[in-house]
Amino acid sequence: MASIRLKFRPSSVANREGTLFYQIIHHRSVCHVKTDYRIFAHEWDASTSTILVPNSGCRNGILRFIRDCTGWELRRARKAFVEICAKNPDCDINELVAEVTRARMSAARRHVHRPTNSSTTTSGQALPSQGVCSFFYIKIQRLLMLNRRGTARTYRSTLASIQQFLDGEDIAFSSLTSDWIEQYEAWLKARGLRRNSSSFYLRTLRTIVKKAIKEGLTNDYGIFETVYLGFEKTVKRAIAIKHIKAIKRLDLRGKPSLAFARDMFLFSFYMRGMSFVDMAFLRKSDLVGGIVSYTRKKTGGRLNIRWQKQMQEIVNRYVHHTIGKPFLLPIIKQQDGTEYNQYRKVLHRVNRNLKHIAEMIDLDVPLTMYVARHSWASTARAMGEPLSVISEAMGHESDKVTQIYLNSIGTTAVDKANYKILKNI
Repeated sequence: MASIRLKFRPSSVANREGTLFYQIIHHRSVCHVKTDYRIFAHEWDASTSTILVPNSGCRNGILRFIRDCTGWELRRARKAFVEICAKNPDCDINELVAEVTRARMSAARRHVHRPTNSSTTTSGQALPSQGVCSFFYIKIQRLLMLNRRGTARTYRSTLASIQQFLDGEDIAFSSLTSDWIEQYEAWLKARGLRRNSSSFYLRTLRTIVKKAIKEGLTNDYGIFETVYLGFEKTVKRAIAIKHIKAIKRLDLRGKPSLAFARDMFLFSFYMRGMSFVDMAFLRKSDLVGGIVSYTRKKTGGRLNIRWQKQMQEIVNRYVHHTIGKPFLLPIIKQQDGTEYNQYRKVLHRVNRNLKHIAEMIDLDVPLTMYVARHSWASTARAMGEPLSVISEAMGHESDKVTQIYLNSIGTTAVDKANYKILKNI
């Protein structure tokens, strides 16, 4: 009979949270299903395979939530295992693994719309009122279960900052006042953060407060009126068309890692400054009739780009790596729930190699994938393209404004501008 148990793998780094995972055993085969739940080693009882929940403290609500989720997922999976094995005792263990994944997604839907202040534990007891940090953590876990890892990463970095400010403690929503917010802003600035960086953390905190208001945990939205929540224009780093040509002409034979980084940079440039995350998730099915249609991960906006021979040349170089896979580029190689981590690792590696490429052409600008986006806009401006076609937001406002401009003029003018730029490389 198949069995499933909750297990804990401690972090190899001292004082870092470890990972909870499910161990499935069936016919002497063992599989592990990683979760996004993370706890400290002292919060795990290995003898009983249970999460230790203290009666009080800033981790109380977080640990209760994790125990509630994993308990529900285990019960659903075990029930499904009984039904599957009754129908087919010789079923493959992969069927059971798939059932655990379905249980986790079902748990995500179950918790997404459930008010936090009325949630219950596996024993039926009501959870205590949520503190700000524990509320943050719950939202992060829900985002991870829904595979919204970019937003979860933003929430996690803000949570880490707030916990550092609070010296590891939690704070009740009722204690969030305009004075506290001002103190937090002052603390951020004292640590050397610029206005845009401190505004980033404060805007994320404001988003959490908005969610807490909807769930009845607080009703004071005016506490952010005295702090800066804007976004100042910064000098965007872009390189000239001559540098793009120099990068393209580099002889990188025998240097596959550098060649791949160069190709990814050029592909982004050819695709009007396409972001790396959108490149990573770009599917073969997105290319139809010479037009690439995709939805931006960051904004949700729909973009259409005419396919050019330069783009196809790059795709052709890596076609042997994408055979049997749905993606156009060899960035995500496995569809096993780790797609976001795969994309982040490749991005880090590509950016590191782009710095070497910059040195090879004596470029004094730190070359990254993000430079490709601004370089396309800068090149278009240098060639006299109207600002409405380029869209100020590609380097001067926001992605939302970019999409407004692109939608208002249609894609024909933009495709013509892109064709003129690629013709000059």
